[in-house]
Amino acid sequence: MMADTLPSHEAFTLSSDELAQVNTTMTQGRIQEKRSAPPPDIRDSEHHVNYYATIGPVTILRLIPLQTDRHVFGVLCLRIQHPVSWFADVEHMEKDRSRPGSRVGFFWTYLEQVTSLIERALLRSAAA
Repeated sequence: MMADTLPSHEAFTLSSDELAQVNTTMTQGRIQEKRSAPPPDIRDSEHHVNYYATIGPVTILRLIPLQTDRHVFGVLCLRIQHPVSWFADVEHMEKDRSRPGSRVGFFWTYLEQVTSLIERALLRSAAA
């Protein structure tokens, strides 16, 4: 199931490469990340130069497995532009994860709660 929270009316879609990364995240249970820059305004193929009228933000697609100790239940796909410093890279997020009072700690606690709710819902539907 896909859900999004985009402020515009654009649908949140994933390319075939991104869907393959989602599958890898599901099977490996590890965070995956893809960074992409906006395409250039002009490409000079002869000289291998790209020209930009303005420099747009790099977009990060961060795929975070929603998992318990035993099972991956889903993948949270975050498309991030202009990330705040504490959320800019996975290494920084992992380092600050256990620091009390950190924003990243709150984020991970939230994801643990979401995962717990998904697990309970799946157990209820299996029992029914």
